[in-house]
Amino acid sequence: MKEIFLLTKILLKSSTSDGNQKNKGKASGFGKFLILLLVYGYIVIFMTGISYAAISSLILVNQPAIFLNLAFVLLLGFGIIQTIITSLNILYFSKDLDFLLPLPITPQKVILSKLNCLVVSQYMTSALLVLPGLIVYGVLLNFGASYYIISGLALLLFPLIPVALISFLVTIIMKFTKIIKNKEMVQYITVFLTLFLIIGVSGISGENSSEELANSLLQTNGFVQSFSKVFPTISLVMNSILNYSNVNGIINIVILATFSIGIYYIISLIISKLYAKTVISITTVKNKKTKKIENIEEIKTNGIFLSYLKKEFKLLVRNPIFFMQCVLPSIIFPIIITVPAIIELKNTTPDMALLQSDFSNIINTNFGFMCFMIAILVFYLFNYTSITAISRDGQNAVFMKYIPVSLEKQIMYKIMPGILLNILPIIYVLIFGIICIPGLELKTILYTAVVAILINILNNILMIIVDLKNPKLKWITEQAVVKQNFNMFFAMAFIGVETVLLVLLGTFLVNLNYLAIALIVVFAITIIGLKNYIKNNKEKIFDKII
Repeated sequence: MKEIFLLTKILLKSSTSDGNQKNKGKASGFGKFLILLLVYGYIVIFMTGISYAAISSLILVNQPAIFLNLAFVLLLGFGIIQTIITSLNILYFSKDLDFLLPLPITPQKVILSKLNCLVVSQYMTSALLVLPGLIVYGVLLNFGASYYIISGLALLLFPLIPVALISFLVTIIMKFTKIIKNKEMVQYITVFLTLFLIIGVSGISGENSSEELANSLLQTNGFVQSFSKVFPTISLVMNSILNYSNVNGIINIVILATFSIGIYYIISLIISKLYAKTVISITTVKNKKTKKIENIEEIKTNGIFLSYLKKEFKLLVRNPIFFMQCVLPSIIFPIIITVPAIIELKNTTPDMALLQSDFSNIINTNFGFMCFMIAILVFYLFNYTSITAISRDGQNAVFMKYIPVSLEKQIMYKIMPGILLNILPIIYVLIFGIICIPGLELKTILYTAVVAILINILNNILMIIVDLKNPKLKWITEQAVVKQNFNMFFAMAFIGVETVLLVLLGTFLVNLNYLAIALIVVFAITIIGLKNYIKNNKEKIFDKII
């Protein structure tokens, strides 16, 4: 157990440390801590506000437990997607394997340590998405101290089984895909196959449950029992929390602990039996594909801009981990959210018609415009392309200083993938408005598109400046470039500041024309100022790239 704990600590430390910034001083460390505290505080306050509004509404209809159920369903969904994306790289394609395999450590200890890293990553998500809501839930319903103890234990135990099961599924698939010699193809096949299997199982589990779900909603907390049939682990969690004050809560938390820890250990043992041969064969196989270097004639034909842009997209697509973490979320999550919403709002029930009528009355006002913009800003949060543009290059980033292209142009070229990807949520949201909300005027569409594009450009410039000033160039696993990168918090902070600015201006400028023009002027001037800053300080901006 001691060896597993120490190995987990080492793996976590190696994935979170900035290897290229060893001597930064106390002042810089305090500044990073302060920024981290502010960003975490902003996210926690945001989630607390949403939780308060949701729980207060559900209490009025005597269904407060729906919030807890949906919170854990949300956590489970995020956890599954996060584990699918990261487990393959951590288990099979991390650079630390070259150091771990020769050591006298049993495969199960290696597996448990790596699974622990995945679980810790889930805890960070839980602390941001669910913990604020659990606290608000206890406060609004006047629960005692035992509620917080039971809830805390449930939150710690909840990720164990999903992480173990997804990792086991990845291991099984790798037993068949290891015959493929192309590392990138193995990763793509494994990740997508795992994702499709999870979606398929969820679909089968929830088949023919709509009538049962409708009936259960008529009962107090009936939604909980319905969803718990699809996700049995949630049933134990919910029974533990809802019965926190009696013996049933204690029994359920003990069962959850025994079941979760037992399954976690057994699956790690099974994985370890399959792991060693597979990982050794993968680490010894070299990718026989040779990198094709663009010749001068191709660059002359396409131009420097198109050639550079092509290179950036190739780097994203050829590395599955970067593709899954930086590109795929910005494509998938807007679709996952907008398509079901469009289907639901196109429902011709009287309630939906009334809801659409209410939206139609406000959609061409500053409030409707702000709703569109906030939705787009939320989708921007899933795009990590520019905030990792320099870090993804690793130690090869130094070549930016030696190629015959000005540094300020390279910065603009590197943010283009991020800008282009952020066009998608703008299109999704506007299509949603055109299809679902009658009376949406062309003026509102144009204002939304122009302001959203300006914020898009501004965000990407800000994010690459942050990555240049604080690059993570020495990393052991590709997964660490995004998941263990402090710069991610700046991306959230930028969206937070822009949202606050949008709401403040929208409060004082009640006319949509004045609001849109003010935002266009503010963001356009800021973009011009940042471009001038980059042009005049490019050597200083690039001084961390060594």
